[in-house]
Amino acid sequence: MTNEFLKMQKLAGIITESQYQAKLNEKESLSPEEKEIADDILNSLNEGFGDVLDKIKKYTKKGLLSATILLTLLSSPNFSQAEKIQIQQTAKTEMAAPNQVVKTDISKMSNIEAYNYVHNLCKNDPNGILKQLEMMANSPFYYKNDENKADINMLIAFVKSINVKDTKEEQVYLGSRFKMASNVVNNLTPHTGNVIIKAPRPSTP
Repeated sequence: MTNEFLKMQKLAGIITESQYQAKLNEKESLSPEEKEIADDILNSLNEGFGDVLDKIKKYTKKGLLSATILLTLLSSPNFSQAEKIQIQQTAKTEMAAPNQVVKTDISKMSNIEAYNYVHNLCKNDPNGILKQLEMMANSPFYYKNDENKADINMLIAFVKSINVKDTKEEQVYLGSRFKMASNVVNNLTPHTGNVIIKAPRPSTP
């Protein structure tokens, strides 16, 4: 994808300034996980464009639709200009939804889905997620529980090594660990500059 083509997309309002800059600064192509998602969305066009939008909504709600995937879709020759505008508007609407709070329960995901969710969460906002985890580590709701402390430390280490490539086996293992740490992961707030710490609900007898 050339810089000129990206500039034309920005001028046409198909991508935002931040997406344009992100793509210009991008040094790597789609990761294997991102390619799998992009291919799944593109292949759903065989069933109809409505299925494409449904897939975009699903992946966005799970926090798995990265800017790189979105730009891949918007540069695909398989979609008309009108369809690309719909794709962008759908993604934008769903991305604006965190404050409607679509609550994510990572424990109900597969190991790979859990890994992808946490990976994208941390990759998109490493500093924000790190701040939340560090505040959790100092919160009495969390640090009095040894299991929570271990989960927080594990997640902090993961954020700090977010650019290290994990093998498929490591992804499956880490996904299972993230699911076990759902009490912490489910309380991380994505895509915000604010740090919001929520106390775990007390267990009922």
